Amino acid sequence: STRKDKGLSIDFKESQVADFEDLEEDKFLNAVVKVYCTHIRPDYGLPWQKQRQHSSTGR
Repeated sequence: STRKDKGLSIDFKESQVADFEDLEEDKFLNAVVKVYCTHIRPDYGLPWQKQRQHSSTGR
């Protein structure tokens, strides 16, 4: 499938790995990714007031 977003055209079929054995040999499967997130829990009683932001991480 082809996706056009903001004037860019991306062909996902070309970016896919052709063979599963090639995928197993790739080193990116051993990579570690750490995700940082800043979030605010919603206050349904006072939706017009912003609460304090909380930070969290995950792997």
